[in-house]
Amino acid sequence: MLALKWPRCSLILLALLTWPCHGFEMGVAHSQVPPFATIIYTKSGPQLRETDLLYRLGQYIARRTGESTTFTIVKRPEVAQQLNQNQVQSVCYMTPKWLPDANDEIVFTNPFLINRERVISRSSIEDITTKEQLKGFRIGLINGFHYPAIAELVERKEVTPVYFDKETATFVALFRRNNIDAVIFKERSFRHLLSVMPHMGGEDKIRIHPLSLGEVEVSCALSKSGRRYLDSINAAINDFITDHPL
Repeated sequence: MLALKWPRCSLILLALLTWPCHGFEMGVAHSQVPPFATIIYTKSGPQLRETDLLYRLGQYIARRTGESTTFTIVKRPEVAQQLNQNQVQSVCYMTPKWLPDANDEIVFTNPFLINRERVISRSSIEDITTKEQLKGFRIGLINGFHYPAIAELVERKEVTPVYFDKETATFVALFRRNNIDAVIFKERSFRHLLSVMPHMGGEDKIRIHPLSLGEVEVSCALSKSGRRYLDSINAAINDFITDHPL
C-alpha cells in the first residue's frame, strides 16, 4: 500500500486553517448612523468607516486586549436573540433597558457615551416643553428601538408612531413627507446629519425642541463568549473617554 505524502506547504496551510481564531468581535446594529458608525457594503462584506466613533473604540479595545477587533453587522431586531444565544460576542452602543429579556449571562461594560433623545420638527411647530404637548402628533421612530419616555402616549394612542428602519430615513422623511410632524432623534446624530446634508434642511428649517426625553448612557453588551473581555474593555473605555469625554 502506498502512503500518501503531503507536500510541506500543504501541511502548513492545513495547520493555519485549523488554528483557532482569536480576536474580539464587536457587533454593530445595522441601523447605526454617523458619527457613530458608517456601514459600507463591499464585495468582501460590510465594513465600518475608520473615522467614526465605534470603529475608533474598537481600536482602543484592540490595544487593551492585544487581539484584533472584528466588526459584525447585526440587524437591530435580532440583537437580543444573538446575544442571548451567544451568536455574537458583543453588541456595542447598547443599554440594559433596551434588552429587557437579556439572560443572566449578558453583562454590560462601563458607558462610553452619553446621548440625549430630542424632539425635532420643522420650524413651524412652536416650542415643545412637555410630553403632553405631543398629543395628536405623528412621530417618526426607528424599528427595534425603545422609547420608554413616550411609551404610555403610544399605548394610549395619543401619539401615532410612524416607523422607519434607519435614523437617516426619519431625517429625510421629516423634510420630504407630510405624514409625520416630528421625530425623536439622538441629538449628536441629528446635528451630524444636519451638517453633512445641509441641502435637506438648514437651521432655519428645523426646530430642536427644549423637551429632552432623557439621556442615554451607552456601552457594550457582552454575551457569554465575550464576558472574558470585560476588564480589558472597561480599561479601553477609560482610555477612550479620556480622549473623547462623555
